[in-house]
Formats: sequence, C-alpha cells, structure tokens
Amino acid sequence: NPETSEYQSANCSTHLNHIVAILQMVLYIPLFFLGVLFNVLALWVFCFKLKRWTETRVFMTNLVIADSCLLFSLPFMLYVQLQQYQHDTVCLILESVYFINRFMSISTIMAIAVDRYIAIAYPLKAHKLRSPQKAALFCGLLWVLMCISFIYQDGSSVHETRCFLKTSTTPSLRTLILFLLGFLVPLIILSFCSIRIIVHLHRKLGTQSEEQRPPRKAICIIYINMITFIVCFLPVNLGHFVRFILDSIKASCGTLQKVSLFIQVSSLVANINCCLDVICYYLVATEFQEASLLINKCKSWLSGANETQETKL
Repeated sequence: NPETSEYQSANCSTHLNHIVAILQMVLYIPLFFLGVLFNVLALWVFCFKLKRWTETRVFMTNLVIADSCLLFSLPFMLYVQLQQYQHDTVCLILESVYFINRFMSISTIMAIAVDRYIAIAYPLKAHKLRSPQKAALFCGLLWVLMCISFIYQDGSSVHETRCFLKTSTTPSLRTLILFLLGFLVPLIILSFCSIRIIVHLHRKLGTQSEEQRPPRKAICIIYINMITFIVCFLPVNLGHFVRFILDSIKASCGTLQKVSLFIQVSSLVANINCCLDVICYYLVATEFQEASLLINKCKSWLSGANETQETKL
C-alpha cells in the first residue's frame, strides 16, 4: 500500500514530484525533532508520572507508541524515496512499519472516542464496560490484526519495483480493505461518538447549574480533534481509494499522474498528525476527566433520589 505512485508506459511516467521531495526535506526534519520531543515527553508522563493506569492512559500510551514508530520511519522513507531504492525485503519491512503505525493511530483515536462516549453518555454502566485491562487487550488485538494484514502480500505487490512507489497498475485488494476497515469504519465511529458527546454535553450546559456544567473547552476540543483527524487522514486515504478505482478501470496516464501528485501532497499532511495527536489528546484527557466526574456525580445523585422516592412509595 504505497505512499506515492508511479505508472510507466511508452508515453507516460509519473514519479515522486521534485517539489514534493523538497517539501519532504523541509517538513520532515523539524517534524522529526519536534515529534520526538513531544512523544518522548508524553511517553514519560503516561508511563512514569501518573499514579494509576486508566483506560485513557492505556489508549494514550498506545497512541504515542504508534506515532513514535511512524515518526522514526520517516527518515528511512525519505532516504529510500530520494535514492530510488529498489523494492526488496528491507523495503517491505519499512513500508509495513510505516503503514501499520498509521492505521494503528487511526484505530486508537477511534477507540479513545468510543471510550470517552461510554464514560460521558453511560457513566453508571461505564465501570462494567470499561477497564484498563480491556483497553490493553483491545490495543493488543489491534496490533495483531495490523501485523497480520501487512504480513500478507496480495498479487499486486509482486509487480512493484520501487520502495514507497506504486509501480504496478494492478488494483490492490489490500488498498480497498484498508480504506474500508482501516479508515472509513473508524471515521464513521469517531464521527458518531464525537457528535453524540457534543450533543450530550450541550444538553448538560443547558440544564445543569453553573457548578455542575461540563467545561465548554471540552466541547471545543472534540471539534478540534475531529477536524484534525479529517484534515490529516481523509485526503490521503481517499487518494488511495481513487487510485484503486482508476487502476481497476485502466484510467489514462494523465489521470494517474494527477492522483499520484495528490497522494504525495496529502501524505505530507497525514504525517503531521504524529505531532498533533499528543497535544490534542492530552487536552481531551484532562477535560473529559473533569466533565465525566461532574456528570457522574449528577447522575449518581439523581439515581439515589429516584431510589429513595421509590422506597417511600
């Protein structure tokens, strides 16, 4: 599942755009150092500075690990693309590390949204549905599924000759599966959970007293996280899906060239996410702890009041 595309015929050739190559150099060097700083600091905080393991802490640690692995693959990806490295076993390992961790980040962000939705919308049932052990088990299952999906090589991969470049016009079934299950399904789940949380918190803002209201910043952070996810991941995944369709219908050379350039540019945007995740989800973890505590207290009080009323009756 390559990051850029190359199609060659007698009259057509698309490859890594030279402007994109320059942008990669300009962007990835500061991105690498900032990303290492942010992610190492976050990993230190999540692993050593917090008192107890919570579901949020487990998911956040998993997200930092995935983002860090993707981050450390960027210099190698940059090198093999600029050197026009051949598609061999080393290249397959590099590609797998890069894409496994991209889709792991997407899946973990989805899991955080589901976990927050359960905690906010169903606080009385949350202790049965949520636990650090279940969160860790889910993360472990994700890693196994991701690794299995990239160990398997479909028929299109045998025709590739360049690292991180799609030299074959054979449609890749894995590209379609990863788009549907690795991106589209998480996007739908993330959007549903985020919108439901926003609606739920807006209701609390309108009905609760000033002290019991969830912080408005929590709602703003959900909007920011959802927009960041869509801006970073939608273009590049949509580009790969369009490329799959064009390969399937044997599209013209000019069309493939345009899609190839789009994938190259959108990949730059997607890779910025490994720095943004830490900032966004550190904030969302803090704000939702406050929000869920307030809602928990409120619902517990209402539940207790109802039980007392029933006893009197």
